[in-house]
Amino acid sequence: MVNSEVQNNAANLDDAKPSVQAERIAEEQFSSDAGVPALLVWHREGGLKEDDLQHVQKVYAEWSANPVPYQDSVPPFHQMPAAALKAMLSEDQSTLVTPVLFEKSADSDQLKEGVEQLKSGITHETGQDPFAASHNSGSDLSVRVTGPVGISIDATGLFKNADFKLLMSTVILVLVILLLIYRSPILALIPLIAVGFAYGAVSPLLGLMAQKGWITVDSQAVSIMTVLLFGAGTDYCLFLISHFRHLLKEKRTWDSSTAMWKKCTQDIKS
Repeated sequence: MVNSEVQNNAANLDDAKPSVQAERIAEEQFSSDAGVPALLVWHREGGLKEDDLQHVQKVYAEWSANPVPYQDSVPPFHQMPAAALKAMLSEDQSTLVTPVLFEKSADSDQLKEGVEQLKSGITHETGQDPFAASHNSGSDLSVRVTGPVGISIDATGLFKNADFKLLMSTVILVLVILLLIYRSPILALIPLIAVGFAYGAVSPLLGLMAQKGWITVDSQAVSIMTVLLFGAGTDYCLFLISHFRHLLKEKRTWDSSTAMWKKCTQDIKS
């Protein structure tokens, strides 16, 4: 199936494209050792406490000694004096943003694995779950993950398994519309059954092509394919059924098989 061959971190263009070559040259000539940042936003209404800053230093000391999966580096906040860390607070002293850098080659699933370890470490250190705490609460410390890593994880999570949800939503929506149009369960089910067979045939075929390296697919492409397949397939079935009923109504033929054959022949010729 095509879902098993999804590559969410695949390059959009091949190496022969001038823009890709220019990017590679720029990376070689002006290389940067910095990884992809995950920004941790520490917040407490009314101002962060001394204990909060100590928690920050302790978790960074732990990550410096024992990096989480796919971690590139962390700033040495654990080596800074308390006064230097306080100087990084927001104007109202309520918020602190600290980065954790991950490897550039890590994909979204790998980044998510690393971030989950970050969350686990912070939860263990603080003795609570600051990621579940409301940022508007005046008594609790809240922590959120943002930056390029957070955006990448959320964007991938948004489309992950979305093809199944879109498939179910599309089937229900199309079924309701067809029932309202035709007021016939059989006529409403015919387009869905036809499109279902098409989806069942196309999905393994695309999966085989992706496995052979002929094409590259990601979660977004699979989701869009599902919607387009049902849209185009349902539209054609609607035209087919409408013309079929039109041929019978005009009494060009009383035989339903002949009417369907005429319609299919016209479509092939056109």
